[in-house]
Amino acid sequence: MNKLIGLSLLFITSCSEQEMREQTTNQKEEIVEQDKTVSIDVAKSSLTFEELQDSLRLQLLKSKPNNNLKAGFLQEFYIRGLVRQEGNKIVFELPFDLHSFDCGAPDCYLTDITFSIPATEPISFPQKVEFSLSEYGCGIDQETSINGIFERVESTSNYVNYYTKETKSNLAIDGNTRQVYYFTDVEPNSTKVDSIDKILERYNEEDPNAIVPYRSTVMTSNEYERFLKTE
Repeated sequence: MNKLIGLSLLFITSCSEQEMREQTTNQKEEIVEQDKTVSIDVAKSSLTFEELQDSLRLQLLKSKPNNNLKAGFLQEFYIRGLVRQEGNKIVFELPFDLHSFDCGAPDCYLTDITFSIPATEPISFPQKVEFSLSEYGCGIDQETSINGIFERVESTSNYVNYYTKETKSNLAIDGNTRQVYYFTDVEPNSTKVDSIDKILERYNEEDPNAIVPYRSTVMTSNEYERFLKTE
């Protein structure tokens, strides 16, 4: 009987010691993990805003699998999720939520333009492209949908510019400035990519004839955190 009690006490003691060792090990692992977190936070805090954004952009770029889209001037648009490849097509979904220059905050309505081009290597923009445009949100009683044809006005290794007769509008995707613009109610050949900077510089809000391109906060944002996917 005494032997049985002794064995039981020995078993309990062994279990207790084992539990203590496991708890100690877990505590050590937690401390290590906490130290890692602290180290990462300290590393981040030592970076300037620009350095942090460059680091995040590089992280995003490495996470993108399509080398064809990363190779050309569509790289930034690919990083920010405005362009992707589906099968043998490259799909563009361009959300315009800045319709004026009154502030940098998005308007409460959207103008979405979608179209696709063949997935060639290297990427080549065709002479004509079918597109869909939809407008919806506040101040719009009913969603407006338009289908039309973009005709290429100019194209280089750094940008492409399309014009559509349906809405008398230009769509310019500029890899140099990493921006996308949509000009409405303009005449053919009146808006060229190399003239956009001058158009923006000359803008006068008191001029009723001033040209104001639609823009996208997705492309004007300088914070790459918003493009990191969270599970």
